[in-house]
Amino acid sequence: MCQGLSARQILGGVLWLAMPLLATSDRVSWDVNYKQGLAAFDAGRYSEAEQALTAAVDQAQAFSPVDARFVKSAYTLALTYYVEGQPALAEPLYLEAKKAVESMGADGRPMLGYVLEALGEVRMQQARWTESEQLLSQAVAACAETHGATHSCTLTAQRRLGELLSMQGRNVEAEGLFQQVIGTLRQGPASPELLAGALTNLAGVYNAQGRFELAEPLLRESLAVASQNAITGPSVADSLVDLGQLYRLEGDGARAEPLLKKALGIYEAANDPHQAGALNELGLIAMDEKKFAIARDYLNRSLSVYQKIVGSTHLFAARVKAGLAEAFLGEHDIPKARTLVAEALTTERQALGGQHCEYARLLMLAGKVEETGHQSKVADEYYRQALKIYRQSFADGHPERNRAEQNYARFVKSLRK
Repeated sequence: MCQGLSARQILGGVLWLAMPLLATSDRVSWDVNYKQGLAAFDAGRYSEAEQALTAAVDQAQAFSPVDARFVKSAYTLALTYYVEGQPALAEPLYLEAKKAVESMGADGRPMLGYVLEALGEVRMQQARWTESEQLLSQAVAACAETHGATHSCTLTAQRRLGELLSMQGRNVEAEGLFQQVIGTLRQGPASPELLAGALTNLAGVYNAQGRFELAEPLLRESLAVASQNAITGPSVADSLVDLGQLYRLEGDGARAEPLLKKALGIYEAANDPHQAGALNELGLIAMDEKKFAIARDYLNRSLSVYQKIVGSTHLFAARVKAGLAEAFLGEHDIPKARTLVAEALTTERQALGGQHCEYARLLMLAGKVEETGHQSKVADEYYRQALKIYRQSFADGHPERNRAEQNYARFVKSLRK
């Protein structure tokens, strides 16, 4: 999801205290460049922010390899690249900032948690789950040690860790962590943006579990918090997308579509790459309505964004490919559907393993493609693999397992005709 805090909120209170302003012309020049870059970032003028922050990084490197000014400007430039959907440019800057902070010893401790959290988020987007979890867990510990358990640094790192757990399907752990963050924020002087984001995260977990009655009030509360605190932009769009997804999953595309289009407009105005999620949801609504050409247009646009950000073999891209496969299947283009499903299966298996419920869903789709293509033996193999995972993952009577069992029973019956 989008950043829960602005660059100013993340770094302002920590790093301005870490380093007094100095009077020489070079150092004042760094200060001017950094402030201009930060102001441009917070206003969403990312190209302008890049120019000023790049100059600040170059100037800071001349001071000292372990100067707090370098950490500050490198971190914020990396954050700018990341928000623009350019993690490949953000990653080396985060790594340099981490190295500098660690070299500073005790002086760098107040900044360490922020840098670890940012790098952990990059690793999460790269589907490097183990590294991401280690970095985010370290970030939680570092933030809690230097700022306290209720500080936004700690809560943001916990939120990111919850997002990672959710992406891996570890929903029970994610739910507990999001509830902890929300509980803390409700007890004290909360950051409204952080609270709204955490509410949306928890609702996303419930959406994935089909617990819509729990998700909807959280999403409405998130939107109310944003409205009451004059929060606009991508963080609001995140809640709109999740609410739209909820309505889509409930079969109410008419309520979902305007929310998703509103979210898409917000993302596009901010040049935010999370527009890919809104496009994907709009494509799935069109598919539910059997408007396959419209679905393909939305899904191809979504895939294009993901390919630019994280590459064509990323988990996010794989799930859009699965949607595209369904669209082509609806148009009876079996070869294209088969190719896309095969690519998605490979990515899903590499990212989450061959026993994950998302992998089982793809296996069911692969079975449907082969069944439609009159390859009954291959279809049977896919269906059986999916059922094995469902039976291991879900208790008897679980709705998703029931649907899979019923579909396979229908398929077997069709073979006897």
